[in-house]
Amino acid sequence: MSLARGRHAGHSRCWPWPRRCFATRRRPSLPHRRPQVFRPEAARHTANSDQLLDAYAAAATTMAPATSLTVGVTWRDMVSGLTDTGRRWEKAGVAWSATGAVAASVIAPYLSSVNVVEVYVGAKTIAGLEAVAAEAELRPIAGGRLTLRPFPTVTARRLASEMAGVHVAPWPRVYVDLRTFGVRGEEAAEHLLEVIRGR
Repeated sequence: MSLARGRHAGHSRCWPWPRRCFATRRRPSLPHRRPQVFRPEAARHTANSDQLLDAYAAAATTMAPATSLTVGVTWRDMVSGLTDTGRRWEKAGVAWSATGAVAASVIAPYLSSVNVVEVYVGAKTIAGLEAVAAEAELRPIAGGRLTLRPFPTVTARRLASEMAGVHVAPWPRVYVDLRTFGVRGEEAAEHLLEVIRGR
């Protein structure tokens, strides 16, 4: 028995079980709207991102470069002073990128003042760091406000970017280095994370 039995001009359908006729009308087309639904995978993605960042922070802390050189500077404004020094390094072909508080002050300002500057440079030994300092006519001094360190990884060097004339390390590295500055550093690190997530 055909299912089309009893069909009249496309306006009704009669089904053999049970024998009922249902009127069919064309409904006006409505604009398609995607329902707003909660997606558990989004929450899982955030949680997984936090776990990855925590794992990276733990690994990066243990693998921090031990070699460093403190240099004396007379900069009143640490960002401006670093920008001017960075131009000298660029002319000399020295790779560099700021990290820690000074980098965070460019990416996501939080701390009211920055008194010390940490910079990664393309040198691996003390002699190499001294040569980098000499390119900018800076001298090593105990307790200096500028600290030079070798790039911790090749990736940190390659993923450095420029903001407001300052070369800055990748934000996950800045986040890790900020957390070594005590309570204020941890607060600045959390602020940095909030700003990055909001973009």
